[in-house]
Amino acid sequence: MLAGLERVSVHYQQQDGGSFIVRAVDALTFLREHPQLIGARLNLVRTQVRDGGKEPYLVVTPTTGVPQRPRAGGSKKRRVDDRKQLTALGLEAARRDKRPANGGLTRDSILWRLVYECCGEASCTPKPGRPTGCTLEVRCTATGGQIEHGDFIRVEVCNQHSADGPLR
Repeated sequence: MLAGLERVSVHYQQQDGGSFIVRAVDALTFLREHPQLIGARLNLVRTQVRDGGKEPYLVVTPTTGVPQRPRAGGSKKRRVDDRKQLTALGLEAARRDKRPANGGLTRDSILWRLVYECCGEASCTPKPGRPTGCTLEVRCTATGGQIEHGDFIRVEVCNQHSADGPLR
């Protein structure tokens, strides 16, 4: 672990600046304990998961013990610690280094993406041009290769959460 992140009680690997690799089962704990995210009220704003259609690349299930409720319109509730498992099509993609001629995916193709933003409170530094909100964004992604090698995800912490109000 790094000196600046000694509060995080789960195993992670820092990639660059604000990018970390964590196991999916530990992702929620990582988001709760990361020093830049403490106090941030994260709200899921975007999802892109390749688990639908005629030929899905993966199957996503909630972590064991999480109650499931039916959702209006058949939409799925996405969680950062969801378990991901590749289908046969996903395994093929995860084992390819180069993109095939038919435009298929490779092991570096992102199959799962969740984007969180801070809801923003009066004390947060607002986004430029907006009276409310916060500049903090957290991007969580998983490629076919990361899922195949143990269901790892990449967490990118973009911008700084500031509960000190606008910078002067």
